[in-house]
Amino acid sequence: MTGPASWELSTRELTVRKKRSNNNLRNLKAKRQVRIPMNDNGVLVRLAEANPQTQVKVETAQGNFEFAFGDVTLRQSLRSLGGKVVIDRVADADPVTADRTDDDFPALAVGTDGTAHVVWSSFTPGLDRDERAKPWTESPEDFAFLATPTGGDRVWLRSRGKTGEWGDPVAVTEGGRDVMKCAAAIDGSGQLWAVWSEREGEGGFSVKARSVGKDGALGNPMVLSGDGGNHHSPVAVTAADGHVWVAWLGAGEKDRWFRVWAKHQTESAWSEPIDVSGAVVGNAWSPELAAGKGEGAGVAVAWDTYALGDYDVMLREFTIDGSAKGEPRPVANTPGYEARPSVAYDGEQRLWVAYEFGGPSWGKDWGAYDREDGIGLYKERQVAVKVLENGVWKKPAADVAEALRGSGMTNARKSAPTVADQAQPSAAEPDRKAGKEAGEGQGGGSILNNLARLAVDGKGRVWLLSRSREGSFHTPLGGVWMSYASWLDGDRWAGPVLIPHSDNLLYNRPAVDGLGAGLLVAHSSDHRQDRVSVWMQARVEGKGGNASLNSSKDPFDNDIFLSRLPGFGEVMAPVLVEGEAPDDDKPLSAATVAE
Repeated sequence: MTGPASWELSTRELTVRKKRSNNNLRNLKAKRQVRIPMNDNGVLVRLAEANPQTQVKVETAQGNFEFAFGDVTLRQSLRSLGGKVVIDRVADADPVTADRTDDDFPALAVGTDGTAHVVWSSFTPGLDRDERAKPWTESPEDFAFLATPTGGDRVWLRSRGKTGEWGDPVAVTEGGRDVMKCAAAIDGSGQLWAVWSEREGEGGFSVKARSVGKDGALGNPMVLSGDGGNHHSPVAVTAADGHVWVAWLGAGEKDRWFRVWAKHQTESAWSEPIDVSGAVVGNAWSPELAAGKGEGAGVAVAWDTYALGDYDVMLREFTIDGSAKGEPRPVANTPGYEARPSVAYDGEQRLWVAYEFGGPSWGKDWGAYDREDGIGLYKERQVAVKVLENGVWKKPAADVAEALRGSGMTNARKSAPTVADQAQPSAAEPDRKAGKEAGEGQGGGSILNNLARLAVDGKGRVWLLSRSREGSFHTPLGGVWMSYASWLDGDRWAGPVLIPHSDNLLYNRPAVDGLGAGLLVAHSSDHRQDRVSVWMQARVEGKGGNASLNSSKDPFDNDIFLSRLPGFGEVMAPVLVEGEAPDDDKPLSAATVAE
């Protein structure tokens, strides 16, 4: 293609997957071939001021084609030139950060006027990445430069108005902090609350909060958690009365186990801490909050626990004044693995719960010489969805597997040939086969879907996000995991739709919030996919001092993005069927007893 508004295509040498053979590695070293297999790729196009009637015309050496913008929807893709071209609608991503800091753990709160507030933590390294990676031709005179102190963590806030304009980043904390995860919520007065956990000195972590007025004025930081011990991993939500709720994991100085705690705004201050999970044997993890809307709406807290020797998902509901509606109840407590819940209320006050699940004995006694009894950490994990309606457990009539990525698919909305191998993300060799794996074949085989996120938009559409491994990519940082979004259309799931710039680790949970129609997603990328070409070129220029990258340049750092999935068409009411009720008297599994 030529002309002032054109793009060029360049190709690079075929990349090669790493093998176990050292001889093979030595042969590859001389050619400096990069160990990443080829796969389908494409062009991301962002159209400004487009409407459904906008005609898009593309001219290529392989032929010309055109389409109307309105014909490319989240529901379906278009094919052209006899299938040589596939046109997909994906999420629209805006960059929030661009510095060489590591920006991660985003939280998201959307105001009634559509203003989106993104809160995140940023880490400033000491020695610059490229300085660490540069090659050395002779020994340095001393190694004092290696002791360059880091800049530590800092919590930031940046807001995007309803018309799309971004404000400047606002520092919520000073630099040089030690921060672990963030949360955000907007109270009934329109005041934003940024919440984070922070470690000071040699003590433990505490949960802190700071208000941000509608005029941008920052309030004084306050500590929400109790004194002493460790309190971290906050989440936040706004109840129907406009009061903000915050939940977190906490253990006092003399406590053996972590519990889930919560606190909420009152008319004049904050409530006393609420012991949500109670004193049980075993840690609680991964707290999540949801708040209903309308008369009689309450608040739900979900978490997972190892109290019975395998991971189970628990739930407890409260009235908006903080009174418990009952004791903690199980959501999923089979002998298998159930963890990392996400919760959301729909407009009918039904509580939706999504979580990861795996087979029995997941993570137990599995290794090179013991492959018969357990399931490896990265194996056989999928997503399940349950619905609590008037105290009765139900589930969508549609199989949730329809919402998730499947084997050999660039996108579940269409099938396409692929060269993806099925190696596990921890293994660089494609021919490697594990031994007998408990539960194999029950959860999608080698396609792994994890870290579910639920949200309900203003029209009542239920959205489900999950992390999925891009099996054909293996970068110097490891495997590539991306986020995908699906939605429930009556008696079927639709999607999944790619969230661009979500390439990162598996354990990289996006923040989601429903719009009047549609969904906003705040997520981070360490550019392990889109900056591989920079790393490849740096390998040609020199090996470098960073042995793990084997390159003279380190282009990988975390950045925050905000993506939008628009609402569309008629919202079909979810069709639910009877679900499996959890066992209130679950016995210990044989593996747990043996353990």
